Amino acid sequence: MTNRIVAFHLPHCAVGLALALALCLPLDSVGAQKLSVIETIRFDGDAADLSAVSFITSSPLGYVAIGQRQDGHVRVFLAGKPYARIGRTGQGPGEFGMLSAYAGWIGDTLWVVDFGARRTQLFTPRGELLSGFRHPQGPAVDANLPGFDQPDVVAVAPDLTTTYLAVTGGRKQNSRWEEPTRNKGGVLVQGALASGPTRFVVGVIPVECRVVINNQRTGPFLCPRQLMKVASDGSRIALVNQDVRADGRATLTIRVLSPTGATMWKRTDTVTAERVSAAARDSIRNACVTNAGSPASAELCRLRPFAHGFPVARSVVVNANGELWVQLRVPGSARRKWQIYGPTGMIKGWFELGGNVTIETATGRVFWAVETDDDGSEDVVQFKLRDARQ
Repeated sequence: MTNRIVAFHLPHCAVGLALALALCLPLDSVGAQKLSVIETIRFDGDAADLSAVSFITSSPLGYVAIGQRQDGHVRVFLAGKPYARIGRTGQGPGEFGMLSAYAGWIGDTLWVVDFGARRTQLFTPRGELLSGFRHPQGPAVDANLPGFDQPDVVAVAPDLTTTYLAVTGGRKQNSRWEEPTRNKGGVLVQGALASGPTRFVVGVIPVECRVVINNQRTGPFLCPRQLMKVASDGSRIALVNQDVRADGRATLTIRVLSPTGATMWKRTDTVTAERVSAAARDSIRNACVTNAGSPASAELCRLRPFAHGFPVARSVVVNANGELWVQLRVPGSARRKWQIYGPTGMIKGWFELGGNVTIETATGRVFWAVETDDDGSEDVVQFKLRDARQ
């Protein structure tokens, strides 16, 4: 991994420069320590009667909420024990049409996005409904975001009035919204569109990834799209772009924005990508053909090209302490490396997890994750990070 550009206030470190260049590492990764991962709490999926997990969010006060989309409710735990069960399937107050992957805590208030009913509801830890609001949609949204996908709430600010909605755009949107502009009350500034109490966070899918013919996507298999993550309180917006080149290298650009869209920090690194083997190509193409709905779609699967390699960055977590955690694919390994970037973009450390572990939320050196076993059963696990030398 080589450091190509460090922008804004990211300092270069002269110590270890020769070593960094020799190993093709970012300058600030020299001396970044590997952290040990320690399991501290586990909710066995079967014993705790958990179905497929749609989200996990933890409160600084110790509450942990686990979304259960299949069962239509939210489970709350405190000190490792069941505390409350919130909601049920339905459209009424305190009920959920379809839980999304978005929820968070503001103090002891839990906000939960209901994708099915297109609304967000606020609850106490015990499950009492405090309030709720419908998501912006229809002509008002269309006027601000012409041609964009219907947005969904992804964060709620501490004042409980400002909401953040995520949308994605393709070719038209790239050309229309690429530069700061004004259009019918909306202002797009480097990925954040403000309109009254609502901020639209715009994630761009590369044009080549969105090519569609007869409702069948024909862009390259494994085409790396932009990763976008908003802190649950809306304090930071993380954007990760990657470009895998024919020489097997990838350019990884990470940018963190303020709620107004101003760049807080940005860095660009060159990393090694994992090439797509012939066996992987055959497997991916055969799956596409098998799931094709028509002979014409199956033929498009056979003709569809591949990206030059697997996407390097696979997931992003915005830590409540100001850090950004980025999951990186390790060539030739089933494990995943998580790189920790500090509040100014410097690499602070890293750790590894199995490919079957998905981090949902992190606060300081504690994080919650979903661990999936071979038969598809999911456990919810709390881990702590500590210095490997301890």
